[in-house]
Amino acid sequence: MKISPHIDIFALNHSWIDEIKENGPACIIAEGLMMYLPISHARNLVASLQERLPKSQMAFYIYSRMAAKGAANHPSLKKSGTAIHWGLDDIKEIEEWSKGIKCIGEWFFTDSAEISNLPFRQRILFPLQIKFRQRNVPTE
Repeated sequence: MKISPHIDIFALNHSWIDEIKENGPACIIAEGLMMYLPISHARNLVASLQERLPKSQMAFYIYSRMAAKGAANHPSLKKSGTAIHWGLDDIKEIEEWSKGIKCIGEWFFTDSAEISNLPFRQRILFPLQIKFRQRNVPTE
């Protein structure tokens, strides 16, 4: 099996999918990508991957709708001119993007064990962030 830790090509140029397709199912990690794409591009990419690599899995971050909307006020996004374009409140919505997509789990950064290592003041804020949870969403 050929393992490629990095593919140097624009994600929306789907020619990279054919490169992977030659080697069968894959695990695609789209860390820090999907939320920056307009939702139509994110849906198209996920649907294309499902169609061309049907037994593969994909993991990526998403935000709740409220967190995505609130991110517009984040200083680093304002400074860079970047935007979070979309969010979901129910990961099952992803299954509607294309036939055959199945969400197999989700993980919230607020559930991380490392939170216990934070200073008390920060630690008590995490239970308040349930509406603002960022999700890691594996799909297949």
